[in-house]
Amino acid sequence: IDTGDWPSERVHCELKPDDTYDWVVEHFDDTNCKRPNKHTPSVRHTASGCFVFKMYNHSYNDKCHPNRTLTVSAFYGPGCQTPMPVTAVNLPAERPKLTFGSPRRRLARLANAARQLAGLEAEEGKGKGEGE
Repeated sequence: IDTGDWPSERVHCELKPDDTYDWVVEHFDDTNCKRPNKHTPSVRHTASGCFVFKMYNHSYNDKCHPNRTLTVSAFYGPGCQTPMPVTAVNLPAERPKLTFGSPRRRLARLANAARQLAGLEAEEGKGKGEGE
């Protein structure tokens, strides 16, 4: 993930003896999670409730789930009130699954639909008039 504080971060949850989790964030001095930061290689905080890192002026309400998935929730300032954008930089952007062809083809489909609608309206208009 990339909160902007480190070139890269790696997150994992550690189960504690009391069956609660610690949220562990490893900090790296490169963008490939290879060189741990010498001064603060990792930090940990609770994975339940809002936790404040005063030295960074950030708060977190992260979750560790029994199915081993994580939910990242980062905020500016204390109290988990102002959301901070967090980007997973190692995941490719999702591309749209549906495409509608080229702009020219879309325009042709739209024009065809308009002609069909106009034809239907004309058919409806033929039956009206005398005797109705």
